Amino acid sequence: MNLSPDQIQALEHGEAVAVTVEGREYMVLSREVYDNAKRVMELDPRDTYPAVMRPWDSYGSPDDATLYQDVEPE
Repeated sequence: MNLSPDQIQALEHGEAVAVTVEGREYMVLSREVYDNAKRVMELDPRDTYPAVMRPWDSYGSPDDATLYQDVEPE
């Protein structure tokens, strides 16, 4: 597979590149991006639940005015 200079530059900046092969669409990722995404997809949601719920429980529900990005990490 040959990639254009623009596609290579996008990959170097951590972006995914869309390619079409025989009418099917695929995404090309750098190895680093792929490895990071794979680690996240392999997480058990039960293991991540406490990390997500701690700020929620400390600062209120999503119906409150607190935005997640405004929550300081503990």
